Amino acid sequence: MKRSILFLLLFVAALRLALPSPQSVHPPLIGDDIDLTAPFSNGETLVFEVNWKPLFFIPAFKAGEIRLRVEDSSYNGRETYRIQAWAVSDGALSRIAGTVVQNYYESEIDRRSFHSYRSFQQIRQGQRQRDMELLLDYERDRITYRETDPSTNPPRLLRSTNKTGIPSGATDIVSVFYVARLRVLPVGRTFSLHLTSRGDFEEIRVTAEGEARVSTPAGRFNSVKVTTIGGLFQEGGDLRVWVSRDDLRIPIRFESTVNFGRVYGRLIRLESPQLHRGLIRISEAAVP
Repeated sequence: MKRSILFLLLFVAALRLALPSPQSVHPPLIGDDIDLTAPFSNGETLVFEVNWKPLFFIPAFKAGEIRLRVEDSSYNGRETYRIQAWAVSDGALSRIAGTVVQNYYESEIDRRSFHSYRSFQQIRQGQRQRDMELLLDYERDRITYRETDPSTNPPRLLRSTNKTGIPSGATDIVSVFYVARLRVLPVGRTFSLHLTSRGDFEEIRVTAEGEARVSTPAGRFNSVKVTTIGGLFQEGGDLRVWVSRDDLRIPIRFESTVNFGRVYGRLIRLESPQLHRGLIRISEAAVP
């Protein structure tokens, strides 16, 4: 695997709770007929430190930081949450790889049904630049995807697709991080979702495995361990996320075992209308 794509894989692993499956026997996590209330609200900000532990006796490296923020918004006349994510390389791994990563992600989700309307990815990873936009039109049952290379003038079109067939409970690689917080997940229960990144959907499963007391720089939390069954991507294994057992249901820790070692992250700062925790202050200059 090229070093220049390593941090992107770490970030995708942190956001995706994914497992392909041909058919589901599990209840859907979200849907038009399911009444759910968001534990997150306008202004919530989460900051995670991401680390990579290689194989054998090599010490762990700091890979970078991920910042997530929720804002009240609107999309085509509908009330939405706008979820933004910044992935910035930092630390020893960034110096070793010699590549600067400054990726930006954005998602618009309905404030009642929580399904996704729009997903945007802005990849700035060394010399590699990509802009990717996905639009979901539920009234016309139409999915539109467009990918360009903005490093050229004018930007070069790499892919443009239009298709039909939006499944129930549609979510994207950013909003899935929040949709998984909508329920108090009973230990032992599994729920299904439909995840898309570039217009093709995968059925994913979210399972609550057990409870644990977890310490982070932002504090100690009672949590439930949420995991997936099967690989998340070709180079990796299952993703495990610890979600707080309070009303906010905050993701406070995550980890994934990959072919090259173990990726893990922990919450270092939390800001919300209800709570403010953090022992490490993040420089705003480091975030686009």
